[in-house]
Amino acid sequence: MKKLLKKLAPIFLIVSLIGCTNAPSNKITQLLHKKYSEAKNLQWKHQGAGWEATFDLNGKPYVSLFDANDSWIQTKYEIDYDKVPLAVKNSFAGKFGEEFLKSVFEIDMSQKTYYEIHMETKDDKYKVTYDSEGKFFERDKE
Repeated sequence: MKKLLKKLAPIFLIVSLIGCTNAPSNKITQLLHKKYSEAKNLQWKHQGAGWEATFDLNGKPYVSLFDANDSWIQTKYEIDYDKVPLAVKNSFAGKFGEEFLKSVFEIDMSQKTYYEIHMETKDDKYKVTYDSEGKFFERDKE
């Protein structure tokens, strides 16, 4: 039995490595460099069936997601609250109050931009999501 396992071990290793890659496809890396040519400190990791790229741009951290078909899904990065569209600010302030605001992230997608606002009350932490027109989408407890 030991002899059989020793003979099969290299085969198992080769088979397990066939589907594994340590880097995204050339198409994905080209998409990222075309979209964010000034990206620095780029790091890649598998995210589900696709890839996640983390990088710095203008001194701020960014995260981009790509699907299994080598297509860009979204990029998320923190922004200042004063850069949030007025419709989003008005909706957030009317529903929750700006005193609970902690941070804001812009999420760029191919068809739309979303704003993820992290807030903290004395009891809980939440993130709320709006589209660029101020439409409320969801509230998740963190």
